[in-house]
Amino acid sequence: WTSAAVGADVVARSITGAPPGPAMPHYAWSDQFGLRIQVVGTTGGDRSVEIVDAAPDTMKVHYLDASGMRVGGVASNRPGDVAGWRRALAG
Repeated sequence: WTSAAVGADVVARSITGAPPGPAMPHYAWSDQFGLRIQVVGTTGGDRSVEIVDAAPDTMKVHYLDASGMRVGGVASNRPGDVAGWRRALAG
């Protein structure tokens, strides 16, 4: 769904001659065993992992580059946090 919406925006901007929008970070989600698991940005490679919150029904993990800047994240049942991450990583 997300890719379809972003793709539609890219096509519309191209047709109308509007400048391209900001590059969106990678994003994926899945519902598993009552959890909404969402992944944003870059989580692979040589990254530091910072566990911000871990509870039985929620979690929040940041992935940091060598300078300590957040470049990705994984969360479960934290849609507000993920929406903020997506905006911040796109900016």
